[in-house]
Amino acid sequence: LKPIGLRRVGELEMKTNRTPHPNVDTLKATIRTKWDNMSEKLLINFCKAFRRRVGAVMKLKEATSSESARKDPAYKFC
Repeated sequence: LKPIGLRRVGELEMKTNRTPHPNVDTLKATIRTKWDNMSEKLLINFCKAFRRRVGAVMKLKEATSSESARKDPAYKFC
């Protein structure tokens, strides 16, 4: 799984790097400002999408683990 909002992080990086920063503190301040100005709805949608992806991965993992368990000879004794 890719980190949540990878595309959004890329956009954030692009916005913060438009101008050079004299030190790390000003860079951090700019990042915080840009992050705080992001739409709450946008962040909610990213979280919802991430939850769906995690659910899909868990289902796939469950399906493959139960499938491999059925192939295991010890499975018939369970």
